[in-house]
Amino acid sequence: MGRVFLAACLAVCACSPGPGRDPEFPDGGPVRDVGPRDSGPGRDAGFRDAGPRDANVMTRDGGPPPSFPFTGVFEIYDSAQQLFARELDGQLMLIVGAPPYIYTGTIDEDGAFDLTSPGLNASGCNNPRITGTYERSSTLYALDYRSCNGQLEVFETQLRGLFANDYHPHRSGVYEVDATIFRNPTNCWDGNSATTGWRWATFFLDAGNTAIVFAATDFVEVPNVYIGTYTGGSYAFTATHHVTANTNGERYAMSGSFSQPTLNDPLVMSGQRDVYDATGPNGPCFFTIDYSGARVASP
Repeated sequence: MGRVFLAACLAVCACSPGPGRDPEFPDGGPVRDVGPRDSGPGRDAGFRDAGPRDANVMTRDGGPPPSFPFTGVFEIYDSAQQLFARELDGQLMLIVGAPPYIYTGTIDEDGAFDLTSPGLNASGCNNPRITGTYERSSTLYALDYRSCNGQLEVFETQLRGLFANDYHPHRSGVYEVDATIFRNPTNCWDGNSATTGWRWATFFLDAGNTAIVFAATDFVEVPNVYIGTYTGGSYAFTATHHVTANTNGERYAMSGSFSQPTLNDPLVMSGQRDVYDATGPNGPCFFTIDYSGARVASP
């Protein structure tokens, strides 16, 4: 019986394929020859920088440098006081420290300015004047300052400094104003009784709830500057323009409030203002106007 089983096994083996037959299991066969592998140099990737790694430095665009108006709160080197500036349409107002040291005049595109103080001059100060330059790209200023102390004694000095802070953004800005004269008590004003497109700058300071209005372009040639206070939430304000440096001297009032029907509408300032004209053809003159204007720039 054993011999018959052995003979059957040998017969099966004799009928199977010989060497080289396909393996019963795929992973049991020889590895397929994939041909010779390239053992030459790697692909030329160009020249590799053998120096230090490039620093993260970017070059500035070749366009014009930034240009900032002479507007805002500026520090004065070596002084605890500050310089308050407002530039608008080629007109410039500076307050050195606090009233009555208020100067107005012109500034050109290169930042050169020439200012005088009508209030100090009317009080007897001999030629109060500020001249200097403002560097629009760096916000640095340098000025020659001539003024008087409380005894009208002249002093001269040089002031240097740079930008420190913007004005309060909520209501500060440039307003394009329409105005109508409704009171001309001495009939000294013989110009237009209604005008459009005047541009005034209004700015607010948290310190003392201070409100300042600079009527840069206006009925009169010499700009009026009004300084006063505002009410916290509404920013309604009252302010005064002083003709002389003496706080008890001749002065003119202004009041204003703000409205904005919807967030899509511009902020509107409106109120009344006494206008003082120091150089009118009929001599010093004052009249009262109603005004209203939308904010066209901020702060």
